[in-house]
Amino acid sequence: MINFPQTMRYLPYSVTFVVTILLTSCSGPKNILVEPSTTTFVNPSPEVPTSTVSIPISIFFSALEKEINAAFQGVLYEDDSFEGDNLLVRVTKAGAFQIIGYGDSLMITAPVHIWAKGRYVPGGITALTVEKDISLKPIVTLSTRMKIRTDWGLETKTTPHIAWQESPVLEVGPLKIPIRRVLDAVLERQLNRIGSEVDKAIADQLELRKEIESAWKTVQMPMELDKERGAYLVLTPSALAVQPFRADGRAMHTGAVMQTKARIVTGLTAPPVVASPTPLPKASSKLGDAKGFQVVFSVAIPYPQLAKEMQQAFADEPFDFPDVSRRLLIDTWSFSPRGERIQVGLDFRVLKLNKSGKVLEGKKPWKGHVFLTAKPVIDMATKTMSFSDIQFELKSKNALLGAAAWMLNGRLEKAMAAEKFEFGSYLIEYKKMADQMLQGYPIGGGLEVRGNLKQLDILEALPTQEGLIIYIKSIGILEVKN
Repeated sequence: MINFPQTMRYLPYSVTFVVTILLTSCSGPKNILVEPSTTTFVNPSPEVPTSTVSIPISIFFSALEKEINAAFQGVLYEDDSFEGDNLLVRVTKAGAFQIIGYGDSLMITAPVHIWAKGRYVPGGITALTVEKDISLKPIVTLSTRMKIRTDWGLETKTTPHIAWQESPVLEVGPLKIPIRRVLDAVLERQLNRIGSEVDKAIADQLELRKEIESAWKTVQMPMELDKERGAYLVLTPSALAVQPFRADGRAMHTGAVMQTKARIVTGLTAPPVVASPTPLPKASSKLGDAKGFQVVFSVAIPYPQLAKEMQQAFADEPFDFPDVSRRLLIDTWSFSPRGERIQVGLDFRVLKLNKSGKVLEGKKPWKGHVFLTAKPVIDMATKTMSFSDIQFELKSKNALLGAAAWMLNGRLEKAMAAEKFEFGSYLIEYKKMADQMLQGYPIGGGLEVRGNLKQLDILEALPTQEGLIIYIKSIGILEVKN
């Protein structure tokens, strides 16, 4: 249940008009008791705008580098026999593998050292054997391009690149043996092995489908944001699209964009009932990048709380009507819904005044109970709520026609319509509260909600069975992160 200290301090002024008019209707019989009219109640609710919620996922290069470097140490390849080709080859890791990102691709720089020794045996005479070795440091890179399939699986394609800083030619005796083709074949086999390890490391670091599916199911369950206020975030997603890969120097980022209707409900004692989670939809790129979100907050002002505030504000406060020699006091207030309108019930007493405006002693007060109805109206420009189309409920009007017709002269209706309930300062406080709720709030499965509200506007005020519900639209950023 939400407390409304900022809102309620405006009520005493706004209630004055209601009280003034309702109480004026008490001349005539000693009791004006009216039962409320009955009507079928339909719980209203405003249209919730569609929002975009980002579910970002990142692959940090440092974690990938650590896994790849741990998999490859020391000698990567060695051929220690002259048999068949009169050539020995050893490929050694010459430094740490490093990763950079660009667009949807990763580039791995793999420093290697190649040592090769050739043998020349003229005329097959072993005694005349000549051997010569060579050291080479080619520029070796691997380019890995990543793609997300429609089933949210990750597809990687790694391509090796070899650039020679010096010509791989081995001079043995009178022979110049071109060994580039041999070394290229050796390196490509090793780079393919490294590429497979890169693909594995990416898969280990980025369990994309698992993370997206977990987030998709989790966000469809009510998320308790504040236990004391009974505040829950409810998301009803309708579509999910993949975000393009993008690198920022430290990591490769991707994720999903969710189209959803989002609302925050307050004043609850138990989680709201929602439908079972829908299956994870196929990945597409139609929604593009997330631009922000619009969440509809529903803030409840329970009728008993509103009545209590009214009664405290007007306890023993009289309303004098010299023209009819009456003083009216309101004893109790009651509020209930009538479709999109609010029904206000008043229990009041009317005292007789003398010509000097003092209460006549010894006269029993008249008592009455009447009803009005009004439509709550929001003015977004001034951040206020007021009542319009204020009318005496039909049975009350009929009762007053014969007993206190002067109550029907429009004074009460005009006074009520002139009163405004200000929400500007309350919106500032609510933004602070909502920002605190949305700063890294854990929702289970290793996920948390992070958000920031940029703008708050009152959307609509509608009566429900439980109370007057103020619907507030917020615009900002909302992410579900791991």
